[in-house]
Formats: sequence, C-alpha cells, structure tokens
Amino acid sequence: MDAEAVERLKPLCNSVGEDGPTPVVEWTVEAGGEVRCHYPWAVSSAFPATLPERTVIHFLRQLHRHGLVTSNIKRSNFRVLEDGRLIYIDVGKDIVPFTPSRFLDAAARLYSIAILGNSDQELARRTSTLRQHEALDQLAGFPRFYRSLVESLFPHVSPMQANVEPSEADRACNVTLLIKVCPQDAALMEDQVRHIITQLSYPKKLGAIVLAIDRYEGPYLRQFATGDLGRVSAAAAELRSVGMVDEVWFSPTDPAEVHSTYARWFGNHWVRETHTKSGAPLFSQLWAFDQVRTRYVLQCDVDVLIGRKDPCHDFITDMLVAAQPEDVLGVGFNIPQLIDGFKPYQAEPGSFVPEIRFGLFDLERLKALQPMANPVREGRFEWMWHRAVQHRQQQTGMRCVRGGDSRSFYVHPRNEDKANGSLPIWRDLIAQGIVPHEQGEKWDLVPTAKWSYPARTEPLVFLMKGRDTGYAQLKRSIDSLRIQEDQRFGIIIIDDASDFEATWFIPDLLGPLQERTTLIRRRSRNGYIRNFIEAVEVICQSDDTLVVTLDLDDALMSSKVSARLLSAIEDGADLVHGVMFRPDKPLHLYEPDYDNSREKGGGNVWTHLRGFRKSLFQRIPKDHLRTDGHWVDDVTDYAIMIPATELAQKPVFINDDFCYYHERAPYSTERKHEQQGILRKLLAYPPLNFPSGQTDKP
Repeated sequence: MDAEAVERLKPLCNSVGEDGPTPVVEWTVEAGGEVRCHYPWAVSSAFPATLPERTVIHFLRQLHRHGLVTSNIKRSNFRVLEDGRLIYIDVGKDIVPFTPSRFLDAAARLYSIAILGNSDQELARRTSTLRQHEALDQLAGFPRFYRSLVESLFPHVSPMQANVEPSEADRACNVTLLIKVCPQDAALMEDQVRHIITQLSYPKKLGAIVLAIDRYEGPYLRQFATGDLGRVSAAAAELRSVGMVDEVWFSPTDPAEVHSTYARWFGNHWVRETHTKSGAPLFSQLWAFDQVRTRYVLQCDVDVLIGRKDPCHDFITDMLVAAQPEDVLGVGFNIPQLIDGFKPYQAEPGSFVPEIRFGLFDLERLKALQPMANPVREGRFEWMWHRAVQHRQQQTGMRCVRGGDSRSFYVHPRNEDKANGSLPIWRDLIAQGIVPHEQGEKWDLVPTAKWSYPARTEPLVFLMKGRDTGYAQLKRSIDSLRIQEDQRFGIIIIDDASDFEATWFIPDLLGPLQERTTLIRRRSRNGYIRNFIEAVEVICQSDDTLVVTLDLDDALMSSKVSARLLSAIEDGADLVHGVMFRPDKPLHLYEPDYDNSREKGGGNVWTHLRGFRKSLFQRIPKDHLRTDGHWVDDVTDYAIMIPATELAQKPVFINDDFCYYHERAPYSTERKHEQQGILRKLLAYPPLNFPSGQTDKP
C-alpha cells in the first residue's frame, strides 16, 4: 500500500474496537517507505463450511456500526475467533466506507458462502447474467434474511402496538359527561361530539358519556339554523353504534314528566312549558340532571371548543378537588388565560353564576337546594335553571368557583359564527392550545383575532402528510424524528381528514417536538398538491428552507439523516434524495437519475427520501401539477419531483447510510392502471429549463 491508501484506510480501521469486524491496526513506515500494518495475534480457526446465522448477522451489524464494508468476501479473508465471532483479516483496499449498495453486496456474498455453503465464486457467476436484485432473489432465504438484518439495524422501524386509551384504573367513574344538543345543532353535532369526547378522554376516562337531546324544534332564542331532529337522532345513533357515546337521552314530552320535574326543582305543579318566557330551554336540562346516576356531572353545550395545551393535564382531578369544600356547588371549566399557570379556584359566598355552557356540578348538593324560586310570567318560568341556582346561592352562601390550570380551557362560538367556513380551523387550533392574544380571558370566540397555524422558519423542515394512519405508525414516524442527533429542524404535519379519534393524540406523541411543529388537521379532504402548496409556500417562511417529505406511515432510519440534510444545505444543495429501503422489496436499490429523468419514466427521482428548497418548488409551473385541469391526486411524487429535478442546479444523493423506511400495501391492478395513465400525461409535459432545440441538460 502507498501512503495515500493508508490515509484513506486509517479513519475506517481506527474506528473499530476490540470487538470490531476487523483487527485493531497499527501502522508503520519502513526506512524504504514501505508501509506495514500490525495487529495483535489472536487464537482463531479457518472459515468452516458454514456458520450459524447469528454469527453472520453479528458481523454484518458490526460493519454498519463502524461505517465500513469489507468488499472482498471470500473464505480466506476471514478467521473465526475462539468466542465464535467472525473477523475480516484482509486489511487493505477492499475495506471501504459504508454504503447500502456495498452492504447489500457484502451481505449477499457472505450469506452465500456462510449460510448456504456455496463456493466463493458462486454468486459472482450468477450476477454475470442477471440484474442484481434478480440474482440475489435466487439465493434461498436471502430476501427474508436481508430484510430482517436491515430492520435489526434500526429497531424503531418495527412499530410496537400500543393502546393510547387510559386504563380502566384511570377512569373517573363518579363523573358523567353530559353533552347538551338541540335540533338546530344538526349540521355541527357529529364533529363537535367527537371533538369534545376525544379532547376530554385523556389522561382519565370519564364515567358514562351521554348525549342529552332536547326534542324542541323551534323557534329558538337567537336561532342560527333550522331544527332537524331527524338528522340529530341519526347522528346520535351512529355515535352510539361506534362506541363514542354510552347513552342517548331524549327529553320527554309527557306533561306529567314536565310537572313532576318542575315540582322538584321549583315547587311548582302547574307550569307545563318546556322553555322560559324568553324562549330559553329549561325543562330538558333539569330532566337530564335527574337521570344522571353519578354524584358529579361535567355538562357542556355541544358547540364548545376545547383546548388542551398539555394532553397529560388531569383537568378532571383538579375540578373534583376544587369541588370538595362543602359550600361549592360547581366548578367552571377554564377559559383561555393570558398568563400560563394555575389560577386558584375561588368565588365569594353566593358567587359566581353556575357555568351553564361548560362546568362540573355536584348534583347531590345542587338538589339539596330544592325547591328554588323561579318567577312565573304568562305561564312560563322567567329564569333559566342557572339563574335560579344563582339566586339560591345568594341566599345560602353556596358558591360556584372559577379558575384552574391554563393548560385546559374552552371557547364558545357565538351563533353567528357557527356557519363560518373557518370554524374547523378555529377548532383545530384551539384543540392544540393555540389561541391569539386577543382571545385571552374571553369566553366567546373572537373571530377577528389573528388565527393562524404557526409558521416555520427553520433551515430544514420535514413535511409529514397522511390520512387514517394508525397510532403505531404515527408513533414510529415521530420517534424517528425524535432520535435524530441534529435537532435543528422544524416539522409540518398535515392530516387530510382523518377522524378526531385518529389524530387527537398527535400533540402528546410529539412531546417536546410540538414546539417546532405546525399541526394541521383537516375536516374535509384538501388533496395532496393543495396541502403541499400551503405547507411550502405559506407555512415555510424562508425561500432557502429545505422541505423534506416524510409520510406519516413511514420513518427515517439512520439517526444522522437530519445532520446529512443540514450539511447538504450548507453545501448549497437545492434538491436532495436519500437511500430508501422498502421491506416488501428489500433487495431493490433506488438511485435517482438526474439526467433527463422525464425520458426515463421518472428515473427514480420519485423515490424517498426526497426534498427541495422552497425557492425551487416555487419555480415549478403549477400547470405541471395538474392534469386535465385538476390537481394531480395520485403519483404526486412524480408530478413534483420530475420538474423539480429538471430545475435543480445542485441535486445531491445521500447514499452513505439507509435514510428512509417506506412501507406500503400493494396497489390494486386498477389503481396501477390509473397511475400509468396519469404518469403518461405528466411525462408528456415539455422539459423545464431546456433552451429551444437543446436535448441535454446544461
């Protein structure tokens, strides 16, 4: 070896320790300039006919650990140590830096001789006439072996099934959640019920979850929609059938029920109107209270928007503790606070008015105040139930307290705002605990406040998209970001219209990453391209930001991926790819071809890991992202990456480690046929950045 070869080898050989795949080497230069390497003597034996699989796996794992590959795989280059480990003794030019393609070749050759007992030349003979993955696929058992080997290098890519729901031991069995609904809530009811229940079911489950439906179909006080009892009933039946709610209660219409309820609460036997003089509901709420079988009821209107800055905050325990003093009737649910922290629950004797929109009540103490005064005018009661309780409090000194931890709160949209197209956005932001300053200390929604998803300013942003992704896959994807050694990146997560119960836990999964994450949860499908455009052009603020796609059901592999991407940014890269591993095709290597990719069916530029600078994406004509006048909704990776590759000035392929774990179910024949049709149209677009008459990229 010459000095140049030594300088190349030293970093590789010096990285190993006593248990490495190659010996620990010392280098010397003789007087005549001859280079020698020395390593300690160790008792060993020759390579046998075959080796145990665990021995082969251990050796290959050590190659990856130390970032090298021993490329000249033959029996004479190995020894077996006394402890059974395999060691490569041919210290020379065939020890090379690790790349997945070299690793695949070395693994196949070692598997061939050590597991199958083939000759040293067997694999070389086969590869002379076949493509690599075809030849390797003929090695009996090798695809399974290699997939298992690679996955063992990155244990986090194997999703662990987990139950996100609290255990029964964590149930607040003495509290019933009572959600009040009326027929004019029909349009919003199902989404709102799912929102409320998912927001309130962690870290403790409540006892029974009940929908209390007032049958009255109008006219309503401050009416905002036509009452539709049939639609409300159908939605309630669906919610119960899927287990979202335990019971559905419809307020009765029997006059005897009305009379007996009013007799208990107000000592009045003759009023029969279910609503107050002003038209506000009265009977349905009191009747529902009488049906509750627990001492405490957490009752709310179906339209409340619930915010949780910390999903682990045990709000129900806080409220139950606040309800313990003997003079407390109820505890109001907190509202957005301007200052983070805990505000002690308090109220002067006789105060505050019970929180009718969202609060916890001690029904035992509340009913002990019966009967309460309630003036009657023109055959109707004058006060709603909470006003009657307020007057009784003033007589007895009982209290309804307010305060609490700023991590959990609610906002109430006014009737005129419920049909606003921004309501799903407000609900999503509030659910994450994101509220503008103008909303602080206010019960009612402030629609004119500066509601917006957080912008991203980091040099590297991972754009994560998906729909109906399972908990285990979501956790795997987020965990793969958490383990990155260089954390100088931001995250955008866009879920395109999954159910509330499939996404409410994402902030909890993010943990500390939440501070660097923009989470967007759609209530209706927006489509891949439109989501992409919003993420890149609206959420990302810097033209130099590198946006890297990470699907919610996939994962990063190496913990050094973000560091390599940031290094590529510093080197001026405007488009980046990284090595992808597909467990369904473990022997396939996907290397992007940046030279006229449109003429090569895409040239693997669609492959994951992929990313580009915002400025590059903005140069792509939007027409290249459409077919037949519509945004492309399939093979979108081709639609974006082919023109991006044509426009890129400095594309980079990160091929020194496994970057991206891409797992997906097989596509149907019908979908493949549709994709081919879309792809033909995309490939037919004229190449970008090619001067007239020029066929080769400058």
